[in-house]
Amino acid sequence: DLAWTQGSREWLALETFIDT
Repeated sequence: DLAWTQGSREWLALETFIDT
């Protein structure tokens, strides 16, 4: 669960960075 949350957060940050 923790690993998934951390990975999801990192992925979200990456998506935001790319979107910007």
